[in-house]
Amino acid sequence: MVKESKNSKQRVNDGLKQVKTVVSGNVLFRLLMNNRWYVLLLFVLGVWYISQRYFVEQSVRNLSALQKELNSVSVEYTSRSTEFMRMSKRSAIERELNRRGMTLQAPQHPPKRIKKD
Repeated sequence: MVKESKNSKQRVNDGLKQVKTVVSGNVLFRLLMNNRWYVLLLFVLGVWYISQRYFVEQSVRNLSALQKELNSVSVEYTSRSTEFMRMSKRSAIERELNRRGMTLQAPQHPPKRIKKD
């Protein structure tokens, strides 16, 4: 019976020591120190992942801003192109010349072609 109580006391002490090492952080510290290269690799990969995500978000923002600018430039190009096409018509040119008071008139006879013999 004395042996049984010693064994039970020993088991209780061993259990308390194990709890004490777990609570004090020694188990975790030993685990990290035994696998320090793996932990370092995980840390480096985590930092790399975060930096890549940040870079991609910046790229998406820049792409979105450039796309908006491209749309506005495209609309401006279309409107100017339409205006220039309208202004280059013969009737629009004659109206503009009359409005400015210029005496330039359209030719009455079509141009003649000179042939080289």
